[in-house]
Amino acid sequence: MEFRARVSEGLNEANFFTELDWVKPQLTSALGREPYPGTLNLTLSKDRLSIKDHWDKVSSSSTVKPAPGFCSAICYPVRVNGLVPAVIVLPEVDDYPADKIELVSPYRLRDLLSLSNGDEISVSLEMRGGDRHLEGVIFDLEGTLVDFQWNLLEAEAELKGALLGLGFDEAILKDVDYAGIRKAAYVKEGFDREAISRIDAALGPIYDKYDHDALDRWSESSGAEELLRKLKENKFPIAMVSNIGREVGDKILDRFQWRGLFDVIITRNDVALMKPDGEGIQKALELMSLSPDKAIMVGDSMSDLKAARASSVKCAIIKGGEKEHRPLKGEKPDLYLESLLDLEGMFISP
Repeated sequence: MEFRARVSEGLNEANFFTELDWVKPQLTSALGREPYPGTLNLTLSKDRLSIKDHWDKVSSSSTVKPAPGFCSAICYPVRVNGLVPAVIVLPEVDDYPADKIELVSPYRLRDLLSLSNGDEISVSLEMRGGDRHLEGVIFDLEGTLVDFQWNLLEAEAELKGALLGLGFDEAILKDVDYAGIRKAAYVKEGFDREAISRIDAALGPIYDKYDHDALDRWSESSGAEELLRKLKENKFPIAMVSNIGREVGDKILDRFQWRGLFDVIITRNDVALMKPDGEGIQKALELMSLSPDKAIMVGDSMSDLKAARASSVKCAIIKGGEKEHRPLKGEKPDLYLESLLDLEGMFISP
């Protein structure tokens, strides 16, 4: 059961309540992990107030038992925006506003979901015996599973120089990044097979050179292997969709002991259009037999966010990565995470 509600301002009293020594353990039990202090306040519109009458029919609940002088509260497990685990905390008092809902989560929801007062979110009650909200994960590589080391400026200059040497007009290469350079040439030639072969012969070795250069410096992101292995143990299909090439994409599996963890790997050699186009994500979904609404793309850049949206897939952005100087929070990704480790609770029950 899903309903929508708007973020609203609270009374700033929930931090005290959720940290009480008799409340916090009970909320931890209801959530399966320690709650972030405080609640996210939501307001239901008048035409949605009756939704509360159906909660007990479709969802299991637990009760926060009170200490003397306090009220009890009923907790309903939910997912926020189809992703984030939380519980509705409904105090059992007669004068509690009918249009008010408070959510407790292991995460600070305002930051994680880039929320402001007035924003509308979806809340889905966890159904008895219900299916997983997400069934597969698609990871970017550089800036996500490893730190960002690709030498963008030098690579772009060399790639553009190679195309100019083939007779391409400099105008088509204006304001395009390293992925867009190849696309611009393909589009100019109308995706003609012979022209593509000629372009690839010129650009391929340059892309490969900078892949190998980055490979020598890459460090695994904190928690990457742990998260991948936990997803694998819990039988989640895992894909990597990256703009790196196939050769280095294979080598990195041994370097970080990742071989066997990915069900699907899509590199730039497997697509005509690299991210930010959605071709790679769409291929991964097809190979994993997943519908877009059951998967999430985890990346670090605007290219990842655009590719996910082009494929109708949810997107989690990890802070830092390629665009550390230009945070993407304002672009409203589905999740805006401090680290990969924040993802575990989205998929795996404790």
